Amino acid sequence: MVLSKVARFPKRRPLRLRSFTPHGNFSMNQFLTPHRPNEGRMIIHLAMVHKKRGNPNWGKPLPSPLAVPTEFEGVALRLGLTKETYSSSSQLRIWCQRNGNRCYVPEWLLKEWGINPDVGWS
Repeated sequence: MVLSKVARFPKRRPLRLRSFTPHGNFSMNQFLTPHRPNEGRMIIHLAMVHKKRGNPNWGKPLPSPLAVPTEFEGVALRLGLTKETYSSSSQLRIWCQRNGNRCYVPEWLLKEWGINPDVGWS
């Protein structure tokens, strides 16, 4: 009875993973390992997957910003006023005189109080 010899393949070398070059290029031999030394086939490892580059949101519309209250509405809310009680509030009138040129104040309220804001277009 003749026993055939079993061919022993040498152990696989460890996978060489080098860092990418500054431009993101790489050579194929960094990521390929021989499947069997006697065969010419190569197995491609998952490490060869390219890193996605660029902005994934390119060309998509920007999300609409959330509606936030204006400074005037915040002051009116802190004072506990409604639209009907704006004109009767002395504290709101003082705030509007001080900040009418800097913050939004409804035009109808400025006309009712006789406040002329400085537009600054000269």
